[in-house]
Amino acid sequence: MQMKWPSATVEQYESLRKNVNWEGDIPPGAVCHFSGFSTDALYVSDVWESEADMNAFLQHRLMPEVKKMGIPGQPEIIVIPLHALFTPGLK
Repeated sequence: MQMKWPSATVEQYESLRKNVNWEGDIPPGAVCHFSGFSTDALYVSDVWESEADMNAFLQHRLMPEVKKMGIPGQPEIIVIPLHALFTPGLK
């Protein structure tokens, strides 16, 4: 999954990390998560076991917190089937 969220700020992302706690309470099917900011947007790349797992996380955990926090806008999400995964530097 690739996400671009033009209206999200670093502070909002860090609040989501804390409140949703996906690093401490790992969602079913989550494989890895990468995020970064450009001058105009938050960018996220995730690998999930299935699109259903990703959708469950978005629907039941992430987006309710986004709404609660009042983060404006909607992310642009693209789901692409994984062809290969290579992470030699990760432990």
